[in-house]
Order: sequence, then structure tokens, then C-alpha cells
Amino acid sequence: MFKYIILFIFLTLPIHAPAQITNVGFGYYGIQSKNWNCDESFAALDGVNNIHIAFLYKTFGLKNACLFRFVQDPRFRSLEIHLTNGAGLRKAVPRWYELLAGNGYTRGSLEQALLNKDRATFRLFKRELAIVNEKILSKLRPDQACFVSPILEHDLSPTAFDNLARVLRKTLLPGCLIVDSPNGSYEGGNEADLLERHGCPVLGCGYCINNIDGADISFDFRSGIPGAIDEHDLPEFIRNHVVDVQNFLWIREYNGYAYASLNAANEDPRDRTNFPDRQLFTAVANYVNWAETQFQVPKITRKNKKSFQNCTSTSTTLPSGFEMYRDEYYLTTVKFPPQFVQQFETVEVYYNGDSIKSLTFLNNYSGKQTWTADVVPYDFPYHIVIHAKSLNSSTDECFYVKNPKKNVRRK
Repeated sequence: MFKYIILFIFLTLPIHAPAQITNVGFGYYGIQSKNWNCDESFAALDGVNNIHIAFLYKTFGLKNACLFRFVQDPRFRSLEIHLTNGAGLRKAVPRWYELLAGNGYTRGSLEQALLNKDRATFRLFKRELAIVNEKILSKLRPDQACFVSPILEHDLSPTAFDNLARVLRKTLLPGCLIVDSPNGSYEGGNEADLLERHGCPVLGCGYCINNIDGADISFDFRSGIPGAIDEHDLPEFIRNHVVDVQNFLWIREYNGYAYASLNAANEDPRDRTNFPDRQLFTAVANYVNWAETQFQVPKITRKNKKSFQNCTSTSTTLPSGFEMYRDEYYLTTVKFPPQFVQQFETVEVYYNGDSIKSLTFLNNYSGKQTWTADVVPYDFPYHIVIHAKSLNSSTDECFYVKNPKKNVRRK
């Protein structure tokens, strides 16, 4: 399932050091609108070498000329398409042209239909995806990544979403990945390839897409937006999210309404005209240009013997049953093999001879001790040693992890 993720990361993030930050894109949700300023949006990307775009299908219109102008550009790397909009169901705003609202669904009725595996509902989504495949996704080059989110910011339960994703996967074009884009805090189901988060979380996550949709960017010439990230904080934000599969930047004008208007979101999307001008398109693009001039030097050092002090037993090859992964909150979980029956007194992560993180005992489910750390696994450097100290013992069992970023798996 994840081979295409690996291919995508290979295509966009060179595996040799130093590597540029090339996963930053644009949440151009309204790019199909008749009022979208195509020339300005395209010209603003002069100097950008890697173009990634996410958009919302059919809500703002059905004009694809501008979208294809980007797709056909040799710099275009990936496209994310949200088939329909969950916000329309939450607000109970009927719009004849939207897939769900136009077919009479409510939040509750959609949930129930998917839980019941209603064939008519499945057919509705499959027909829509088939149209998108033919008209848009089939136009992508083999070297361009493809992400499909069935519903932007949905309110479905994990089971309901999984039922939908399982059916849509049969219609998905080869190479495309399914994205779970929930509304609010949500751990995600099991059927999607990627989880999408919105807003400005402090830390990135390895198997997800982030879009600052809903937060906005406060520029010096365009400030006073509640909850927006200040443009001067964007560089640090971009660095923190270099591990994300995609990191989409977003402003209210990408949805066609004025940032200062409190009621703008209630306007019919197809009637909106307040899309960005050249200055605003360029202001966002400048930070993608900035990202591509940065160089992330991986934290790779030689194996340090100091990290193995007090180790009575050292597993340089991780034993069968040892697990290290990020949990549903994107934090680190370590499970020890069943042979370590007695609960350890302490578990710490060592690097260059120093303890850099203490883990907390969680449970002993199925005979496997589970410990957690309040950081994402991708924060750990290369060549760490996990020290597990037994009760009433001054010595440790040690587990050598050469590359946490490689060993960490998706839970």
C-alpha cells in the first residue's frame, strides 16, 4: 500500500544530503472558478521548482483550463483532489451541484448509509470518481503524484469512512492514494493511505498531509486574522513539517472570499469573486521559494560507543517482536519482545552517550511491554540506543536503532 508513498517521497525529496524542502504546496481550492485569477496565480510561481496543488472539485465551478495549465508544467509534482465538501453538510446548505447536498444527504443520513453499505451511496461516489479519473487524473504524468480525498473535512466515524474508502479503492487509478480528511480531532480509519490534518499543528507527521486550511496566514499588509499563523513564523513551521508527505499553505482568498468578512463562508462558492491578486499570490509563493533554498542536513553521526555504557545485552539487530511506531496521536510507541516478561523500571533513549528522552510505561498487553514518549518518532536522530533498565538492576538491556525514521511504521 505504501510503495507509492515511498516513490512520491523519492521523487520530491532527494534522499542524499543536503536536501531541499520541496513538500510545500498551495491549497488552491477555488481553482475551477470562472473568477479565478489564473494568469496571476501562474505568474506568481516564477522561480518555484516544485508545484503541488490541492483543490475542491466542482464546488467553485467546473472550469479546468487553469488547473491543466499547472498540471502540464514540467515543475508540477502532485495533485490532491477533494471529491466533495463536508462543510456543506455541516451547515445544511443545499447546493444542487454538490455531490452530497445536491443528492439530499445530511450528516446523519450519510453516516448511516455508509455504515449500512448502501449501494446507491457507493454508486454515487464511484461515478463521481470515475468522472474525475477521466477528466482530470488520467491527464497526470507518471512522475506526478495523485491524492484523492473522498470528502473534505468529513464528520464520518472511522467505520463509515473505511467502508467508503474500501469501495473507492477499486475505482482508484493506479498510483493514486486515498486521503482521510476529517473535521477536527480524529485518529483516522485503517483503509486510507494518508491522514490529512488542518490548521497549524506544531509538529509534522510522516504519513500525513497537512493543510493550514481554516487558519490562514497573517502578512504584514494583511493582518488581524484570528487564529492565523504569522508569516514570520512560517519558516519554522515549514521546517517542522518537512517530514509531511505534503504541507499545503492556504489563505481565505483561495476560497474566494475576503479575509475580513465574517459571513463570507456562507456565500455561494460559485458566486465568489474575491480570489487573490498578484500581490497575495506572490506573498504565499515567496515562502515556497524560500523553502527550496533551505537545506536540511540529516542528523547522521557515527555509532557512538558511549551510548552503550551499562548495557549488559545489546541488540544491534532488532529482535523479532520489537516494535517502534507512531500512534494515532503521532507520538512514539515502543513495544518490547515477549521474552522480556518482567516490567522494566525505566526506558530511556540515548544518543551520543546521553539520555535524550525518557519513556512512560503504558501497558503489558499480550505479554508485550508498551512504553510511550511524548514526541513524534521523526524527532529522534540517527544511531539511538534504547536503554531498558530492569528492577533492582544497575544494568540495561539495550536496543540499537540505526535509523528511527526508517524503522518507524504506521500504526
